[in-house]
Amino acid sequence: MNRVTSARALLWTEAALFALFGVGFLVAPAALAEVITGAPPGAASAAIDLRATYGGLALGLALTWLLLDRAGHARLGLMSAGMVLSCVALGRIVGMIVESSPNAFMWLLLISEVVFAGLSLGVARTAVDSP
Repeated sequence: MNRVTSARALLWTEAALFALFGVGFLVAPAALAEVITGAPPGAASAAIDLRATYGGLALGLALTWLLLDRAGHARLGLMSAGMVLSCVALGRIVGMIVESSPNAFMWLLLISEVVFAGLSLGVARTAVDSP
């Protein structure tokens, strides 16, 4: 696999995961919140915010990364994904320190975020955008 193909494959994989996550939270925020955190949202406003923040934002990032790829800027998309995932991981780490007692799903998400951030930024360093 050449550098362009591997960069695009990674970006599309990340976009697909973010799109699935986003659609899931748009459709079933309470169910996903309970699976991920162990507790459903406590109020209607909490479910609304889950739909907007986790659903809408994740879906918007996925679509942005796909548009960047279609415009021939997979490298920029990967840098964006790497920065977004790094910041999410940072927020999760701060939360784990402040709140303590993270569940196993929090650890799984943190590991995934760190791995995908590292892959994104590493591949972006050597990626060549398509003409």
